[in-house]
Amino acid sequence: MAQVLRQISGCTSGKAAQSSFNSPNMKNSSLLLILFVSIVSATLVSDLKQGKVAPRGVNLGGWFCAESWMQNRLWSSNGCSTSSVYGQWQLERCLGSKASSVLKTHWSTWFTESDFSAMSAAGINLLRLPVGWWNIYDPLGGVANAKLNWTVSQRNYTTGSLQYIDLVFQWATKYNIAILIGIHAAPGSQNGQDHSSPEVYNQIGWGTKDTVGQTLDSIENYAIRYANSPALFGFYLLNEPHNPGVDPTIMGQYYQDAYARIRKKSSDSVIVLNPFIAPFQTGTESMWTGFMNPSGGYTNVWMDLHVYFCFGGNYNSADQNSVLSYINGTVASTLTYYNKVNPKPLLIGEWSGCNGFNNPQAIIRAQLDVFKIARGWTFWSWTDGSYGNSWSMKSCLRSDTKWITSLDLKN
Repeated sequence: MAQVLRQISGCTSGKAAQSSFNSPNMKNSSLLLILFVSIVSATLVSDLKQGKVAPRGVNLGGWFCAESWMQNRLWSSNGCSTSSVYGQWQLERCLGSKASSVLKTHWSTWFTESDFSAMSAAGINLLRLPVGWWNIYDPLGGVANAKLNWTVSQRNYTTGSLQYIDLVFQWATKYNIAILIGIHAAPGSQNGQDHSSPEVYNQIGWGTKDTVGQTLDSIENYAIRYANSPALFGFYLLNEPHNPGVDPTIMGQYYQDAYARIRKKSSDSVIVLNPFIAPFQTGTESMWTGFMNPSGGYTNVWMDLHVYFCFGGNYNSADQNSVLSYINGTVASTLTYYNKVNPKPLLIGEWSGCNGFNNPQAIIRAQLDVFKIARGWTFWSWTDGSYGNSWSMKSCLRSDTKWITSLDLKN
């Protein structure tokens, strides 16, 4: 077991850098620079946790949990149908022998260091990083070869992604951005949707002793690997669970057990809980208002709401005035009520400019104003998807759009 933990925790930062030192002076200067950058990153993370700085962030969507609507070319260029191949697992089955080369190209190009530089320059201070339960097992030859403690299907995932997750933490430290990493795709799938990498689309298999146990092992292994990174802000435990499908009691126990495991490795990282996305919960329900609160000895536990106004989201309408009134009225009052009844800080973990009336600027501006009621937010996503600029914060920040400005990212 100790050997397994050493392999899992092998996030490199020093060894690779040491080989480039050409002299003692260069080595000392470089070490001082690394120390300075680490201190700056740690200060930002601390300020975010304490509420001194509000999270103004973005998701790194589609990198490790592929979705056809965002990465259409991964499907269309490789003969994979977007109407019958859903999510990372099914895509890899369709790619077959090409999976390794295709995914390596995707992982190395979807986001690069230049994106981190641009995000930092814009004023972004938090990145929400969706990962699968399987990525962390690369040091053991991938989940297909690792000696897991649980019996789960979908083990033959392509290896090679973890090195890019390591780069996320390295680049985030360099550019002074915090990282919220989390289980976007749990074994068996917690919602049956493509972003949770289901074995069978619309089929939920998470919640058994084995799938929950494996999720706990995976989140603990992520904590082992990244607990000491100065860029680590925290962990989100389970993205967008669905009910029926996921039992509330099992999910609640998983949240408590995951908290306990993470706390053994990371004493003060933020731990983020997702309520049910379907049926849509706001965190004001009784099952959440008294759950894992500071009064019960829990520290740095936040909640995460996802707010969309399209594709059957909480309020999907082609009437602009109606939607904007809903945001300024119902959404604002819901967030205000949350702050009254739930002591856990609230993150709007996913939102976008998608809408049914073709005016991304109007809906983005309305949401930016109302979301100030929450502790902070992370937009979905940074890079353009197939559905266009309303899903791309990079596009929203462009000078020809200015749907989001640098002032919106200031605290």
